[in-house]
Amino acid sequence: MEWTHPEQFRRCLGRYQGQHKVRNCSCWDQFLATTFAQVTECASRADIEVCLRSQRA
Repeated sequence: MEWTHPEQFRRCLGRYQGQHKVRNCSCWDQFLATTFAQVTECASRADIEVCLRSQRA
């Protein structure tokens, strides 16, 4: 994820009000999960959850 600069990401969130009504999972965490899903070719949210939970550490 080194190609994504956190400051640029924060500026985009501010510009488009990305953090509006966020409760549990931050936009950054959602971005990381979505990127992970694309890289690992997960087909559903359940697949993402299974993959992420298998590497708890």
